[in-house]
Amino acid sequence: MKQNEKYLSLERRILRASHLPDVLCGIVLLLYTVFILNLKVSTHYPLIIIVILGVLFAQFCVSPITNHILFANVSKEVERWENESTTTEERTRLFLSLHKCPMRKAIEAFAYFAICAVMLAAAYHFIYKVNTSINAVSLFSCVLGAYVAGLLALANTRAICNEYECMLVEEGIDSKILNKKKYFGVSYQKTFSLYCTVPVIWGFVIAILLFVVYYYNNVPSTVGFLPADHQGMGLRKMQLPRIAIVLIINAAVGIASVYSFLRSILISSDKLQTSMIHIIKNDIFTVSLVPTDFESEVSYNLYLINQIVLLFRSILDDIRRIGQTMVEPMNELTAISQSTASTSLEQSTGVKEILATMEDTDRQTRTIVDKIADVTTVAEGTESNVNAGFETLQSNLDKMTEITDANVSTISGIRELGEKISGIWEIVKIINDIADQTRIIAFPMIFVNKEL
Repeated sequence: MKQNEKYLSLERRILRASHLPDVLCGIVLLLYTVFILNLKVSTHYPLIIIVILGVLFAQFCVSPITNHILFANVSKEVERWENESTTTEERTRLFLSLHKCPMRKAIEAFAYFAICAVMLAAAYHFIYKVNTSINAVSLFSCVLGAYVAGLLALANTRAICNEYECMLVEEGIDSKILNKKKYFGVSYQKTFSLYCTVPVIWGFVIAILLFVVYYYNNVPSTVGFLPADHQGMGLRKMQLPRIAIVLIINAAVGIASVYSFLRSILISSDKLQTSMIHIIKNDIFTVSLVPTDFESEVSYNLYLINQIVLLFRSILDDIRRIGQTMVEPMNELTAISQSTASTSLEQSTGVKEILATMEDTDRQTRTIVDKIADVTTVAEGTESNVNAGFETLQSNLDKMTEITDANVSTISGIRELGEKISGIWEIVKIINDIADQTRIIAFPMIFVNKEL
């Protein structure tokens, strides 16, 4: 970021934003004392002037010093971030420091006005000898004014710091811290208590205390405070308007505080509504991310919406990238389809010819079917003949089986006969051997006989 001629540092912006609220709160403190103590302007104008000068002195002389002490370091870090490149860790540290600034400014403003209220009460007590009970109610009312001053300082400083916080989030900080803590400011429940519950209850308590004190402390005053009958008890006509005015001031303070709270809610709701309308009506790629500062629950919801938008963008980018990669294959498929279409037209004529041929084939098929029917009739007659022949063959087969069994028995008998013949043959061979041996023995005897 580049600075322009009218650039104001964070420290200066916070200081300037506190001028008007602090002056208004000083006027509220003065009004409380004027109406509660029945301060006569014509008689006590020096005191009023001193109070106004004290507020201006604190605002324009003392406040710049404390403001510098509280925010100088953070302001320097902001300037360095705007003019130099920073790391994620440095931006995260600056982001966390900025979230602490509103509460610091609120404590500073409350402390200033509380001190002023105590000093004013001391002056009333020691210089003007004001009744202690009335002075205590006045002090309690001034502390409420100090509390409201702190709330205004908190709101104004938060509005200033939120601008820098949104830019830091957009530039990038540690997402782990964001997801862990979710928001870094005061929750809406606590904010409601700070801006609505406490001021309203405080205002009613002041009215009740004022009523009680007025009732039991109607004492005369020689310096112009609370003129009343000597030692009287009960409210006087002059006290009722003062109570009414104090109630009006309290109501105005409460309304201003509640309005400040409602305004913060309305701003957050408007951002949320605007973001959703843009998402619905516009292209997801033209929708601007909603700046978020992680100050409250709504701010974190805006961050989640931004993440959803980024997720949709990522998905659509992937789809677009996939579509681009499919363009060339689709073109090829288109060319193939066109070629197929022309081929189909050519094939259509062939199909018609095929249909004509199929019709002829169908007629021939019917003729063949008729012939097959005739053949089937013949086949059925043949089947009857075959079955009769099969039965005859079966009968022959049974007879051949009987013949085979008889042959087997004959062969077995022949084998037994062969075995017996073999045995006889063995006997014959033995007889032959005996005969041969007999002849061998008989031959020499024949030869001897011849010689004899």
